[in-house]
Amino acid sequence: MTTFVAWVGVDSRGTASINFATDSRISWGPSGETHWDMARKTFSSNSSPDIFGYVNDVIFPSMVLGQIVNAIDNGGLFGVNDSCETRFIKVAEHIKNSHELYPPGFRESFCIFHGAREGAGLQAEFKLNTIAWNKKQSTWSVDSLSIPIVSSAIKIDGSGARVVGKWSERWKATSQGGTSRAVFSSFCNAIYSGEDKLSSGAPQLVSLYRKGFGKTIGFIENRKKFISGIEILNSSETSDEEIEWRNRYFERCDALGDLINGAQKHHVPKGLS
Repeated sequence: MTTFVAWVGVDSRGTASINFATDSRISWGPSGETHWDMARKTFSSNSSPDIFGYVNDVIFPSMVLGQIVNAIDNGGLFGVNDSCETRFIKVAEHIKNSHELYPPGFRESFCIFHGAREGAGLQAEFKLNTIAWNKKQSTWSVDSLSIPIVSSAIKIDGSGARVVGKWSERWKATSQGGTSRAVFSSFCNAIYSGEDKLSSGAPQLVSLYRKGFGKTIGFIENRKKFISGIEILNSSETSDEEIEWRNRYFERCDALGDLINGAQKHHVPKGLS
């Protein structure tokens, strides 16, 4: 079913990033007794400032987003001067067209999130749009979500939303409240708590910064490395250095899980480790 959170990181100069995090579980059956914890749920473009995630149905969104990002990165979808609005319109058009050809008997409700940036540097503007299909009503809906002016969640969604909300309130009440690390750490607490049986596996993370294109962030836990939900068993030293790694407290790490030189050590409030 997926647990999802979108948030912005804000510094003294304004909004510095937009980020998506999800779990990695795909489940079969109402209680999730049959599951697989390596389903890809986050996507980032290597050639455009765009990131994607989804909740609810897994099969259709994961397939269509993989195709859309591939089309973007091969220059077949976005123009170099396309605005955030134009890019979202094109994405939504392709989602609807693909869904129209999808077998009706296998259609399930879903919501796709599209994070985007217009401009760069201190002039950068971040956007978050959604497109959703409702199975019961057989209807589409699109929405544009407001971007907060402080570091905080924009949207918490999916089967584990209540659990994330609970842990989020605990982090907000500490000295770490109002930070990106509080949002991501509360998300990780929720996933690892096991309270939502439909959410589990390694956290997935994609981000957009003031400059550059979409970025897939590697996740480190107990010396194990994960990218987009899959454990990386073998990787080259060069690729490890090129990837940005984070742990459950949103600290910047190397491929062994140790803080990189100059990275800030984040305080973990008592009872939230």
